[in-house]
Amino acid sequence: NTDFLVKTANTSIEYTKNASSFKFFYGYLQKDFGAASFYSTLFPNEEEHTKTNFVYLKGKQILTDNMHIESNIYYREHYDNFILDRTRPSFYENFHTTYVKGADIYFFKDNESFIWNAGINIDRSKIKSSTLGEHKRDHYSLSTESHWNKNDNIFFQINARWDSFEGFSDAFAGSFGISSLLSKNCRFRAGVESSFRIPSFTELYYRSPANTGNENLDKEKNNGIELGAEYFRKNFNSSINIFYRKGEDIIDWVKNEEGAPWRSENIKEIDFRGVELKIKKKFHSSGKVFYPDNVKFYYSYLE
Repeated sequence: NTDFLVKTANTSIEYTKNASSFKFFYGYLQKDFGAASFYSTLFPNEEEHTKTNFVYLKGKQILTDNMHIESNIYYREHYDNFILDRTRPSFYENFHTTYVKGADIYFFKDNESFIWNAGINIDRSKIKSSTLGEHKRDHYSLSTESHWNKNDNIFFQINARWDSFEGFSDAFAGSFGISSLLSKNCRFRAGVESSFRIPSFTELYYRSPANTGNENLDKEKNNGIELGAEYFRKNFNSSINIFYRKGEDIIDWVKNEEGAPWRSENIKEIDFRGVELKIKKKFHSSGKVFYPDNVKFYYSYLE
């Protein structure tokens, strides 16, 4: 039950004249596949058929040597036919069609040591489903981001955004990072970030013998910090990252007893902490037979 058939087609047209450029793109994707135990181990003979149409028009206008504007208009239509048990199609089958349309515009300014952009996005998501019903969600966002170098040794990055989703309270997110070259062979970096995710239509409204959505879900929130260092010289590179993330109202599928359907819930608090280590050594293997070009070692720990 892992058979699949995938068909794709796409085309694009680009046009440039003086300080203006445009690009049109259209893409089509069709997938028919057996989804063996992908959504639930209770029903291993699942089957799915999807079709996607995606189209966008992108424009770019150069204002000066270091300023330009980019804008996009896009539309995506996705059709999904899901069969819970392919040996008994009439037992449980559902149909979903989702639509996303939107537009955005961004202003960019950059020079040798400073890059800045700001933009606005507007979009609407809709779903028509045999199991989820019909729903729509309007979304508006404002964002800004900056990068700048100081003496080519210290690099700063900061971004912030505001989002308004229909049916949820406004959300703010952002991050700040710094990277410093301590010596010609060593770099230190640190960063903090805040992010969020609103529940999907599936997590809110889905109903099946194996899964149950929850219309009372709240958006999930994350706050994190990361510290890292990198040491490099000719033919040798190593790095270490230490991170901590505090999650609140994380959305996951849970169940309280064996045999019960999975239900989407907000997990009140989940803390993630861990470390990542990478080491790479290159060798001069030219002209030698069965001699390693490089050796890599990776280690990660997550609690």
